[in-house]
Amino acid sequence: MREATPVFLKTAKDIKLEDLKKLWKGGDTAITDFFREKTSDELYKKFYPVVKENLQKMKLVEQYNKLVSQLGFLQFGGVSKPTDLNDYVTKKALDGLFKVLAEEERKIRTNPMARTTDLLKKLFGDKF
Repeated sequence: MREATPVFLKTAKDIKLEDLKKLWKGGDTAITDFFREKTSDELYKKFYPVVKENLQKMKLVEQYNKLVSQLGFLQFGGVSKPTDLNDYVTKKALDGLFKVLAEEERKIRTNPMARTTDLLKKLFGDKF
């Protein structure tokens, strides 16, 4: 999502030297975890209006509310229905984004073939 790029770039520019060592030598998802912690609130603010607009276009909130009122309840993985479908979908979209980033980071750290740029080869080449 194009809204995420400036948030990630700003956060990357603000990384402190002491953070770099932790991120480089951290666990398989240290960089992803760092970005999740630093960017989630701002990303949520950027994603929420986009999600809301698209759910409205598809009339999903109306359909969801109608279904819930007809059934009287709805379960999501054992949890009662979310009161704000836009909030729920936004949070799940962010979960998905960070899941994909974590998978890519894991590949880069563990698989030399995933290090497709000179920078990645230099950073992770002999260390893992």
